[in-house]
Amino acid sequence: MATARSTEDHEEIRKWVTSKRGNPAQVEGTGGMLRMASASRRIASSGSTGDQFFEIFHESGLKFLYDPEGHMNKFVRDE
Repeated sequence: MATARSTEDHEEIRKWVTSKRGNPAQVEGTGGMLRMASASRRIASSGSTGDQFFEIFHESGLKFLYDPEGHMNKFVRDE
């Protein structure tokens, strides 16, 4: 059984996303909603540089919640 992990570490997030062949994206028309875009997850998105992505990530007070062994991921508020 896999256990979800949460992190704010940029390198940990990059490694997980890369392993899933994903890339950071902002959902178009939302003013900065973040998603991990991939070929299997079609969303209206605009590419985002790592710097832009993590700037929004930190300004929004988020953590990245993910399954190290699967594809589940989401952003949660850092409380």
